[in-house]
Amino acid sequence: MRYLNKKVVALYAVIIAFLIGRVFIFSGSLVSKYTSLCNPLFWLFMAILSYLVARDEPSQKMRNKYDITQSIVIIVIIYCMIYFSLGLVFGYERSPYSHEVAAILKNLWTFISVIVFQEFTRYQLVKLSPKKIGYYALITALFIIAEIDFWNFSSNFSNNVEFFKYMSQTIVPLIVTNCLFTYLSIMSANLPATIYRCLLMLMTILLPIFPAINWLIKAMMEIVLVIIASLYVNYVDIKSSRIMTRRQVKKESVVSYIPFVIVLVVLVCFISGTFKYQPIAVLSNSMLPTFARGDAVIMKKIDKKDLKKLKKGTILYYSKEGRLIVHRIVSVKHTDDGKVEATTKGDNNNANDPWVITEDDMIGTVSFMIPYIGYPSVWVNELLK
Repeated sequence: MRYLNKKVVALYAVIIAFLIGRVFIFSGSLVSKYTSLCNPLFWLFMAILSYLVARDEPSQKMRNKYDITQSIVIIVIIYCMIYFSLGLVFGYERSPYSHEVAAILKNLWTFISVIVFQEFTRYQLVKLSPKKIGYYALITALFIIAEIDFWNFSSNFSNNVEFFKYMSQTIVPLIVTNCLFTYLSIMSANLPATIYRCLLMLMTILLPIFPAINWLIKAMMEIVLVIIASLYVNYVDIKSSRIMTRRQVKKESVVSYIPFVIVLVVLVCFISGTFKYQPIAVLSNSMLPTFARGDAVIMKKIDKKDLKKLKKGTILYYSKEGRLIVHRIVSVKHTDDGKVEATTKGDNNNANDPWVITEDDMIGTVSFMIPYIGYPSVWVNELLK
């Protein structure tokens, strides 16, 4: 059985010491110095050090390195095209990055160099470590921690909404992408993961505009991209490792995953509210017996035409005082300036809600109900509380 030697243990120790020490050494105004100078220099140092330790290790035979690299390039380019085409639907917004020559060069050093050095280091650690999932998990965990912004970490736990947003937008994509990068290092060295990350980062720092899409949609797109890349890399490896019959090729072909991916994308868009209709989990029993806690209602987004059709008895989905509520309209009022206001009440409540619902509060109306399927959202909400 192969174990880590002292030099490899020292490599891990240096990385862990740096990841812990940076939080205490760099604070306030020094954080920018860390990002633009110390972080790139550290990973350059680790790339050189890991190479010196691993240079005597025999190189692994990677029969499909070219095919995997080519596939990753194509998949990422297609993703970028789809991502930017969404701007035609959601609109575009300005990039937060400066596009002066000096600023571009600084960003290339700050971000691209770190990607190159990190992926080189990751591959050297993979090459030096025993072929066991525990060691691969440790490598992946180190690079996940390396990308977390601990200086603003606590601000993401101010409330349940911010916590959920941070986990969905940052942590989950970090976990799945770094799992993919370690997998790519195992299968085909550091080049595919480096290209994958560099293409996405170059798009971020060089292009002047971005699609103004919902953060949840973007996070889900990143996860879907990882799934597609993982499936295709696995397919390439299977195809190259054995002689396959036509029937097996058809079965293993990435084309067979297309229906799954399409269904997944449509489901993500539906849940995140991209379409006119969106599912909403019922979190309380205030609307019994119409629907109960754990049910899901299908909400139709409201528009100006729908505002004129609001009447007593319509079930309204609205936001008030930071809460999202699904209650029935008991009265509708048309103001002198042409606006619509409503008073609501839960079917299971004794009194009307203590507020007036304005047009700005109204999100949608309930079209129909599906029993029980909202329980996962209820459980997550209770867990966050």
